[in-house]
Amino acid sequence: MNCGRRRSYSRVEMVRLTDRTFHVYNRGVDRQVIYRSDQFYKRFLELMDQYVKPADLLILAFCLMPNHFHLLIKQLRAFGISALMESTCGDYAKLVNHSLNRSGHLFENTYQMKVAREDDSCLQLARYIHLNPWKAGLVTNPRDWPYSSCNAYSGHPAPLFLNCESLLSHLDRDHLHHSALTQPDGNDPDIPRHLSFRE
Repeated sequence: MNCGRRRSYSRVEMVRLTDRTFHVYNRGVDRQVIYRSDQFYKRFLELMDQYVKPADLLILAFCLMPNHFHLLIKQLRAFGISALMESTCGDYAKLVNHSLNRSGHLFENTYQMKVAREDDSCLQLARYIHLNPWKAGLVTNPRDWPYSSCNAYSGHPAPLFLNCESLLSHLDRDHLHHSALTQPDGNDPDIPRHLSFRE
């Protein structure tokens, strides 16, 4: 556990860190929609599934929103996240541009990443990620959003690329029910400000 004082890392340092967990996110240029239909959401997830194993990392939680995405990733080797994001986002942008007969950038910038301590920050981040569609008013229950890992933590089948064991072991350790990651309880997830994403 790294429960001491938080250290700031530069991006150059972060991409080289191993056995650390990151909040990774990005959104469309000018906050434009990047997933226009079920087909586009599914294709992005298929690309993640294709590239996650070669990148040697663990996807602990995810949520695709209409104009942005959130990922909770444990990086097992240096540059793993870079490899996953460059391949997934690059291929996805080409697919969208071809499908919609458009050109130019799809994403606002290079993906963003913030390092989390190996303490409750990971649980808080997963909860924050899962509650995104509910907070945005897209669903009345976070488990109704089909493009996140929320349902996998409620006992439903998980995508092949998703690793639930790490966060479930945190829940077991702290004697918490899976609903701590999946259900709104009237309180916003108390995640550290340096880990959040201004949507």
